[in-house]
Amino acid sequence: MENLYNREKHVEKNKKEIAIYYFNNINNSNEFLNDCCLKDHCVNLSRFSSYFKNYAHYTRFHLIANINYADNFLNNSSCIVSAVVFDKKDDFFATAGVLKKIRIYDFNQVVLNYKELYQNHNDETESEYQDIIQQQDDRFIGYKNENKNKKNKEKEEDNHNDETNSQAISISSSSSDNNIYFKQNKSNANHSSSSIAPYMTTLPNRIPLTSILLNPDLNNIKTDSIHSYSSSSSSSDSTENSSQYDSDNFNTDYITRYPIQEMICNSKISCLSYSTEKQNNLLSSDYEGIITLWDTETGEAVSSFSEHEKRAWCVDYCTKNPTVFASCSDDATVKIWDENISYSTLTIDSRANICSVAFNPYSEYEVAFGSADHNIYYYDIRNAKSAWKCIKGHKKAISYVKFKNRYELISASTDNTLKLWSINPQSMNILSNGICNDSDNDDKVQLIRTYSGHLNERNFTGLSINKDGDFILCGSETNEIYTYYSESEKPIIVQKFSNIEDNITGNERDYSDSNQFISSLAWKNTSPNILLAANSEGRVKVYELV
Repeated sequence: MENLYNREKHVEKNKKEIAIYYFNNINNSNEFLNDCCLKDHCVNLSRFSSYFKNYAHYTRFHLIANINYADNFLNNSSCIVSAVVFDKKDDFFATAGVLKKIRIYDFNQVVLNYKELYQNHNDETESEYQDIIQQQDDRFIGYKNENKNKKNKEKEEDNHNDETNSQAISISSSSSDNNIYFKQNKSNANHSSSSIAPYMTTLPNRIPLTSILLNPDLNNIKTDSIHSYSSSSSSSDSTENSSQYDSDNFNTDYITRYPIQEMICNSKISCLSYSTEKQNNLLSSDYEGIITLWDTETGEAVSSFSEHEKRAWCVDYCTKNPTVFASCSDDATVKIWDENISYSTLTIDSRANICSVAFNPYSEYEVAFGSADHNIYYYDIRNAKSAWKCIKGHKKAISYVKFKNRYELISASTDNTLKLWSINPQSMNILSNGICNDSDNDDKVQLIRTYSGHLNERNFTGLSINKDGDFILCGSETNEIYTYYSESEKPIIVQKFSNIEDNITGNERDYSDSNQFISSLAWKNTSPNILLAANSEGRVKVYELV
């Protein structure tokens, strides 16, 4: 019911955009329709129905998990995450940035709902927890009394009888106090003391002790379940905290997510690309112009490619030929490489810095790259003497180029826009020796749509397209995520990345830093609505569109 209400609000808010699309595609028919016009009208009506269904399908972002890429939890300085990327099976994802570290995470462990895990114990598990607690209590009391008895015997040899008697009294009083304390714990085992055992006995590898030590408020969380997160505290404190830490508002930052693998690099990382064939193969490009091939299972560098003379901005695997990849650099070159060869197999020279490069996922020969001269260049690497097409339209440098499908690509620029381009299949004239470059007519590539609304004038703010090609993600220098439906020029959902969070408690601070921005985005390959988002403060979040 709530989801339906949200959809109604979403449609009402964007009814102008929906009306514009309707009148541009449906209401252009004549008053008297013949058979041909009626057929076109039905096609247009079906197209609008599909548009409306997709446009109103998602209304908001749902936060699943948080990750902190920054190491310096006592320092809240900038820590840009320049790349987040899923592997080919979506089992793992990698993050990298200015910390010179590549971290690999197990996706299933990251999104595991620890709250439900702790709240859904059955009676047998509950009794096991109570037995473990009682055993730990008995061992603790026995160990404490044994140590005290040893000390008392040593003191008895040197001290007078009066002192010995006084010590005996203190021992008996302390032991009686301990017994009373643990009897109270035993009587309250169904409510409080069982909360600490799951942390230390059930999932020691997934929930480190540092998660509790650095987050003292975790011990005060109260839920409706008999498995309360609150420690043995007074009933008044529990009552006061129950409203603040309700189970429905549980903060996922309280549970620290740790990587399963970490690779140390010699320079800041600018881009990552997973192999489409070997799940463990990961490429990175860095600020020294070096491309490194990593084995994410062992955490070792397999090989490095170092022909670029300046900072390398982007690297991209070829889908059709999994051993081939492309890289681009500030040295105004695009290089084509093979994993098994230490030198580049092709170099394409350009006139300006190149910020992004991408293989067409449906062809092993077609490459597009964005340049600082405001243009996009489309090449067939079999005939790389000249570009098949120089695509013009942006007013500033091109920061990203991504393929939407076989004949469509999307570009992002620091002119605050995204643009959707369509390649005319008939103009390609794909021959046995490559794409024909002879005719440079305007029919090769056409501008379909310009997306605007986000702010991007200086930084790389991320660009990603979901697997169906329906939704486009881009970041903003306002620290917000913008979601565009591919058929609409205006954003349908804008998600704030939230205020800067305190690195110790995980709580949002009462101010926001205008210098923070979204720095990287990635859709989950096998899901149309799961995504990763990262910002310049070192925060990585897993979201779901609902």
